Amino acid sequence: NGRLIYMGAGTSGRLGVLDAAECVPTFGTEPEMVQGLIAGGMKAMTVAVEGAEDSAELGKEDLIAIQLTDKDVVVGIAASGRTPYVIGGLDYANEIGATTATVSCNLNAEISKHATYPIEVEVGPEILTGSTRLKSGTAQKVVDGKYGAYIGSFVGIVPVEDPQLIVLTIVDQPRAGVAYGGTIAAPVVKSIMEYSLRYLGINPGGIDAAENQKVTIPEIRNLSVEQAGKLLDEKNLRYRSATASIPVEPQQIVVNCFPAPGEKIAQGSEIILYLKNEGEEVVIPDIKGKTLDEASVILEGLGLKPTFNGVGLVKGQSPAAGTKVKIGTIVSLDLAE
Repeated sequence: NGRLIYMGAGTSGRLGVLDAAECVPTFGTEPEMVQGLIAGGMKAMTVAVEGAEDSAELGKEDLIAIQLTDKDVVVGIAASGRTPYVIGGLDYANEIGATTATVSCNLNAEISKHATYPIEVEVGPEILTGSTRLKSGTAQKVVDGKYGAYIGSFVGIVPVEDPQLIVLTIVDQPRAGVAYGGTIAAPVVKSIMEYSLRYLGINPGGIDAAENQKVTIPEIRNLSVEQAGKLLDEKNLRYRSATASIPVEPQQIVVNCFPAPGEKIAQGSEIILYLKNEGEEVVIPDIKGKTLDEASVILEGLGLKPTFNGVGLVKGQSPAAGTKVKIGTIVSLDLAE
């Protein structure tokens, strides 16, 4: 009989080991039937083993050590979707004819290219860059045997210096067009905390102070990058071009930005600029997640002609983001609720 083998590094690996351990008491499986491999060995369950996750060869060696066969199924788990340890194991599993699958939390993940059955559940940006484990664990939900539904969650403590409250808000299958916990659940946490602190006789000034630290994005459309940059600097806001790989000229015109002018955001946040190219070619920006109106302003400002299929937010686009096309090119956008 074949076996189910989970493999991952760090938190992803630990979750695989935990699930394997639970299969014995929950389903009555033999301990050998479902196994979990973690980069760095069992020591890594409690202590981080630096460098282990970066070794593709180690992933292969761990599968050789358990005598992997073509009857086994290997599931690579990597929230980031690019862990070398997992990729090395998947490549070896494919080489000997084992069935391979992956679970990641980023679209077009690298590990998906190394598996027969890739599963990708996008959770959006994390508050700490690269720490996809923060939201990935609560974002995935199986509906009718498939991943695709979401759970948006947010947890907060207050006051930070002397915690009195911890509030966890979970939104099951949000229908607001986005599933990011920071967008749909965080405002609920803030409201609960404000009322609760006042009930307990604690001054919620910290929350109010955080609100006061927000700034309004200035109107920078139709200004040059140089002019827009000065206004954003005054608001203590960072900015970058939507096509980061293309050099930006100070006199290029800002067609639109995200978030939009007039929105309030925290000081130090980053604004994405969509720029007009004066040449005969333009680079198509990433429009996914935008509304019909936002997409129209961005693309038309670049001299492109958008066409829309469906309603809701943009889920797909053709040509793909980053493609160089001539001004006047038609860009087909697929929208969904």
